[in-house]
Amino acid sequence: NCCQHSRLQINGCIVMHFNQQKETIKMNFKTKVKLTSKGSLRIWIENQQFLNKAKFFPSALYTMDIFPDAIILDLVDQDSSSIMPNVTRRVTCSTRNGKERGIIDIHQKNLPFVAGSIVECVSNGSSIVIQEVTA
Repeated sequence: NCCQHSRLQINGCIVMHFNQQKETIKMNFKTKVKLTSKGSLRIWIENQQFLNKAKFFPSALYTMDIFPDAIILDLVDQDSSSIMPNVTRRVTCSTRNGKERGIIDIHQKNLPFVAGSIVECVSNGSSIVIQEVTA
């Protein structure tokens, strides 16, 4: 069962508080926000080491919440998926050189970032928070 968490906003940043866990295991990965030919923004996460440690395995279901300064992806366990029929986001299952690999492909017009921004993806092992890297 995934850790329960609550979201707090402090000084414009979303901070996640994780219950049932004494210490948050922080893993991070950086990527660039791209502009698609149809005018949407795209964030592509295919770093297998990051996705595996974050427990976002191929075909895993997740929800996506968009905030003014961040995107939060939360895993949905199999038990919850039956009572949450509107969960349609799934980690893409792809293969490369015969090995299965997961990809998270977020693309839509309304994201809290601009094309060319560098974003950092941080995980505790059941959620991924995506925020713009500031200088």
